Amino acid sequence: MASFISSIVHTSSSLNKQLSLLSENLLTEKIISINIFLFLRVFNSCPNKRVQMVNQKI
Repeated sequence: MASFISSIVHTSSSLNKQLSLLSENLLTEKIISINIFLFLRVFNSCPNKRVQMVNQKI
């Protein structure tokens, strides 16, 4: 019985760690998505800067 309880505690701990890692990854992905969205929004709202950036690459 003690090993069964120990197994449940271990499984619960493992699940908590996995959920914690998952939430950290989701937060990171959300931040990256917001940064990309804001960059594109600024980039599209400034046509002069867009032309300058394209010309610099050539």
